[in-house]
Amino acid sequence: RVGAPAEELRHVEAALDLWTAVDASARPAGPHAVTLTLRASAAAVHAGELHRAVSLTRSALAGLGQDADLELAARVRYTLAGNLLSVDDLEAAYAHSSEALALIPAEPPSSTWVWAAATHVTTARQVGENETALRVARRALRVAEELEVTDARADLLISLTSLEGHNRATTAGRERLLEARDLARRAGNAPVELRALFNLAIGCFESGDLEECLPWASEGLDRARRAGLLSSPYPREMRYLRLLVRYTLGHWDEVLRESAEEDTGQGPVVEGHALGPGLYVALARGDSGVADRAAALLEGPFDWMARMVAAVVLTDAAALRGDAEDAVRWMRSSVEALTEAGTRPTVTLRLAALALSAVA
Repeated sequence: RVGAPAEELRHVEAALDLWTAVDASARPAGPHAVTLTLRASAAAVHAGELHRAVSLTRSALAGLGQDADLELAARVRYTLAGNLLSVDDLEAAYAHSSEALALIPAEPPSSTWVWAAATHVTTARQVGENETALRVARRALRVAEELEVTDARADLLISLTSLEGHNRATTAGRERLLEARDLARRAGNAPVELRALFNLAIGCFESGDLEECLPWASEGLDRARRAGLLSSPYPREMRYLRLLVRYTLGHWDEVLRESAEEDTGQGPVVEGHALGPGLYVALARGDSGVADRAAALLEGPFDWMARMVAAVVLTDAAALRGDAEDAVRWMRSSVEALTEAGTRPTVTLRLAALALSAVA
């Protein structure tokens, strides 16, 4: 284990290469390759290489033998489910978390079952299976408390915040998230603590408390920096959220300054959809190259947030140059790409408004 996630990933993958090179008859017995591959997938998540993490975890799944230990088999599947969520493959994530939960009996209680359940709660929420998520979460929380699996208890509290009526935009919801943050911190689980901090930040944003959102996002990024996790999913979302709030509040120079710090190495790396607020400012100030930079976000594997940012910029750019036909084309194609499980995203309103301004 080393401080830099990218370096950690290189070391673990080097270990895997060495293992492959060793003659099979000379290898110790046991699931070493699978556990090494799981470790590599975790390092890939920490380094922000999410599709690499999915590939590694699929490799771990393929490496399980028919006589594999059930707990390890479940751990591989719920890890894969979590990684699939991070790349927006929701149905596959739900299928693998269902398999993981089915592999491990709930009795006798075990920490593996608790984590399989916690992951299944998260995937169930994402595919709209809220009744399943609520039922499993309540049962898993009781088991986590009984076994004193503190970080899993924190993770389940975060999920239950959005399932039991007092969501993250309410005072009661934020109190529960604060409890989850403290539990995760006590357990030393930085990824779960970052999840709690992200939900605290975005809860403030959703309730319109923009000034209150900024300290939570900053605390989350500071915690991620100290843990060497700045490239992992929740810090990336908090970086985008902090820039978005500053853009919304009219602190445009701050947005551009933080975005520019990527080139100097003086601040956290701004990449992917986190570039969005900087692109919004540049477009508003007449930068002619913004559309090309936004279109670059559409390259590579599908990324929902990057696609959303590109949609806003490209639709708005077309409207600003008076090209109503192109604005409508971008709006329609983007809504189609961003629609999940038949539900249009709320950004449809913004895109439609931008396109209609050009039509009008």
